[in-house]
Amino acid sequence: MFLFFIILIFSTFLLQKASIINKEKVNVLFLYDNQLEENNKNEELLQVKNVIKQVLNEEENNENNKILIDIQLIVWPIERIKNDKNNCREENYGCEPNRLWITQDLVCTRLLNSSSLVVLTQSERADITAFRPIKSTLSAVASALGFYRVPTIGANIKDTEFSRKNLYPTFLRTSPPYSDDAIAMVRVLFHLEYRQIVLITIEADQNGAEFAAALAAHKIHIQAHITLNLGSKSLEELKNNLLEELTEYTANTVLLCAKQSDSEIIFNASTKFTGAGRVWLLSEAASNAKNIPKGALSIRLKQSMISSLRDGLAVAKAGIKSFKQNNSLKFNPPKGCQHSVSEWTNFAEEKLFDELKRQPIYETLSGEQINFNERGDRKGMTYEILNAKEFGGPLVVVGNLNGRGELILDDRAIIWPGGLRRKPSELTLPKHLRVTLVVDPPFVYAFKVDEYSRCSKLQFLNNPTINVEGFQVSGPWFPCEKLENNKKEFYCCSGMAVELLFLISEGSKRINGEEKGEKEEEELIVADNSFSFELKLNDSYGAVLLGEQEGEGFKLTGMIGELDADRADMAIGALSINPERDRFIDFSEPWLYHGIQILERWRPKRSPMESFLQPLKNSLWLSLVIAVFLVAFVVYFLDLKSPFERFYSSGQDPLFEKAEQEERVSIGESLWFSWGVLLNSGVCEKTPRSFSARVLGLAWCGFCMIMVASYTANLAAFLVLDQPERSLSGVNDPRLRNPSANFSLATITHSATYQYFKRHVELSTVFRKMEANNQPNARSAIQALLNGSISAFVWDSVRLEFEAANNCELRTRGALFGRSAYGIGLRKGSAWTPHISQAILRLSENGTLERLEQKWIRSPNKNFRPCFHFEPKAPARLGLRSMRDGLVLVASGILLGAGMSILERKRGKSLQKQKKRQQLARQYAAKWLKLSKRKREGTDSLLLRLSAALCDEKRKQKEEKINKNIFIKTTPMFVPELNFGTKPCNVYCPRCHHFIQTITKPIFGRFALICSFICIFLLLFPCALAPIFLTCFADYEHFCSNEECKHKIGRYRRCFKPKFFV
Repeated sequence: MFLFFIILIFSTFLLQKASIINKEKVNVLFLYDNQLEENNKNEELLQVKNVIKQVLNEEENNENNKILIDIQLIVWPIERIKNDKNNCREENYGCEPNRLWITQDLVCTRLLNSSSLVVLTQSERADITAFRPIKSTLSAVASALGFYRVPTIGANIKDTEFSRKNLYPTFLRTSPPYSDDAIAMVRVLFHLEYRQIVLITIEADQNGAEFAAALAAHKIHIQAHITLNLGSKSLEELKNNLLEELTEYTANTVLLCAKQSDSEIIFNASTKFTGAGRVWLLSEAASNAKNIPKGALSIRLKQSMISSLRDGLAVAKAGIKSFKQNNSLKFNPPKGCQHSVSEWTNFAEEKLFDELKRQPIYETLSGEQINFNERGDRKGMTYEILNAKEFGGPLVVVGNLNGRGELILDDRAIIWPGGLRRKPSELTLPKHLRVTLVVDPPFVYAFKVDEYSRCSKLQFLNNPTINVEGFQVSGPWFPCEKLENNKKEFYCCSGMAVELLFLISEGSKRINGEEKGEKEEEELIVADNSFSFELKLNDSYGAVLLGEQEGEGFKLTGMIGELDADRADMAIGALSINPERDRFIDFSEPWLYHGIQILERWRPKRSPMESFLQPLKNSLWLSLVIAVFLVAFVVYFLDLKSPFERFYSSGQDPLFEKAEQEERVSIGESLWFSWGVLLNSGVCEKTPRSFSARVLGLAWCGFCMIMVASYTANLAAFLVLDQPERSLSGVNDPRLRNPSANFSLATITHSATYQYFKRHVELSTVFRKMEANNQPNARSAIQALLNGSISAFVWDSVRLEFEAANNCELRTRGALFGRSAYGIGLRKGSAWTPHISQAILRLSENGTLERLEQKWIRSPNKNFRPCFHFEPKAPARLGLRSMRDGLVLVASGILLGAGMSILERKRGKSLQKQKKRQQLARQYAAKWLKLSKRKREGTDSLLLRLSAALCDEKRKQKEEKINKNIFIKTTPMFVPELNFGTKPCNVYCPRCHHFIQTITKPIFGRFALICSFICIFLLLFPCALAPIFLTCFADYEHFCSNEECKHKIGRYRRCFKPKFFV
């Protein structure tokens, strides 16, 4: 029984011991190159084994650990891949191993043997001697382990390729990638105050691409990203390529990201650019080159392969321990490629990988903390800053960057290229600049010339003054050119902007002193910032437009487009600084401040000579004149063909026919009647006699009464309302905020002012209204304003004040808004930007800019008188000036009457002379007949008398015969007409018994009197119309037409039977 209890206790102890010893397998794959020296290879392998042994001993000696790890070292020489020609394909950058073969031979056979985790590491210098095979092998292994969901820790693996989680989902590494070198490099660049660099990388190198992205993310301006394909170029071609690329850009800092072998080739091809004035910054991989130029700076991770492996094993140990403590269930890792365990793949691997990343802090021998980012890369590492004191010599530590981003760099210990102690300047200034500008007075004037040398001749003259666009423009004059229809046209240019450019180009020599210490001498450097320039004219300042097609991006026009396309180095003129342009070009300090203002045409209150015609439109005046003449002619013709004028004549008048002709209205009298009624001046001449003409005259009187009343009312309204239009008060004026149909506003299309209205939502109504009226340039806009095509022009205040000062028909209105400034535009990242800004500040301090403004803007034309715009405050009273049009009309009538009087007198004299000549001719004719008659009476007077008597007797006989024949034929056909009416009829006169046609005359009967009474007293017709009423309702008496008889034959009575008198 006692023995049974002893056995039971011993078995319980063994079970507890077995529960404590629960080992997890971890495989360590070590890749090395056999080309290394034997001592180095054995030393590295021994160090790896010692680290593994040390970790195992720590686990066994720790009694608190219930979980032990079993670390298995797998050594894999890279020569095994190189020697297997069937599984290694030669490429430009080395041997490319067969990934499937590596997976089968290495991963499935050696690594997937129930191991929970795999640690990958490589030789310290393996990435230098055999970079391509080792990288491909590690990539294939990490990818295959990720496929089988086995967590993988990389030690001393720095290639950026392994940060791609879509290819390596279970990969962690205890060394930061090469792309993180850019972060350390950014700190160095900031410390050295270098913001612009030239980046050189190798084609198809992922490290270089990530390096460039990291630099751009930290606001380092990369002037040029040179990507080299070293496998397809010879050394001479590479030299020419680098010579062309590096001389084109102004940055003196060259940053190289490449491996050792590529870096050595690049250094051999760029010997001309490794001297004084250039700064070479090298990545960690490039710093291993053997021909590093003197003065180059580099960074190096302060971590060895052994420390990286130690950190990887520490991460594996802590992660497995945490995973086992938090998960009581046991999961078996895969034993091979054919034995994938679903529980491990779906659950355990993810938990284990999260535990590896989640462990916040691990203490290492160096005291640093181990942290991972979201991609599984190590962060917070320490870097050393190295400097090459000699060509190809060893690198010397001159500073370091700790994990917190704190940089300590001893600038005095750095030897710069060329052996200098002074830090080179960031940029190299080009000495010849291409400057683009726009013709825009007063900033730029231009006139065309035939010879390019004529402008140079003007510079030698003493203050040459030339008339350009009505302005007397003085120099200096410079030649400029413009491309028109693919042909160069030559101009001479001057103006405020051109003179400013000339003053800046002269530069200034400034002496910079740099203190070297108490025993070192002060080094004096003279910086020359002068330059030469060539001028090119453009059509517009340019704008940033959105591409018409989807995905086209932004489109730059004008001077902005010239700078962006590298067809110009500088743009000067009235170029406003705004956010849209600042995204694509650099601006200097402002050289002239301005705002947006409104320009309108000055319209003073005027009394034109034709102001009395304003109440009626021209079409109505023309119709009125035509109506006057038409009525006059119609009245004349109606009165001419009417028989009623005899009503006013006496039947006993022996000269009745003559009086009848005189009573008719002539054409002149009808015109006088028509004009007299229209002008309401009274009619003293004859009035229409016929009923039809009087009816027309009555209608004309009514029409004239309406027209006169309408004209009087409109004239009064014009006198009251004809006040000068109130000027604009500014951008908040109601006429701008809510523009009417007859108010048009305009600006320059796609200009800075255009963009201002487009950006502000509260001005959207104004922006939409002026879209249809916008002009292509300021000159056309001002011309349209003067022509009345637009009501107001919105533009830069400086230009508008200049135009208003030189043209009294224009004036600026309202306060400034949208304040901005003119700046000099330069290419993005141009080396000249700070120097141009310094020059502008210097010119502003010494008063040169104020002098230029006084010369070109405030007083450009000395002979021009200032403008005075008077606006009356009190209501205007009528005066001689206001009524001058009426007086001019009277004076015109007097002059016209005088002229007509002269013509009448001349015509009368000519008629008198003609009448006298006719009378004299008659007298001579009568005298001649009398003399000729006396001559004939002496011989043949008896014969003449007898022949005359015979002729008279024969003529009487013929007349009697004709009268008898007529009487015989007409007597039986005659039928008397006793139907008396308003017209004459054919009857026999009962008194003289002759066949006659009666004569009718109207008389006032009872019916006429009754109707007139009704119209006048009951219908209230005017009394002036009584003759017309009587004529319409009168009776008619018929009289004999025989002059000797004049018998009253009958009477036609309205509403009664006619009467016949015997």
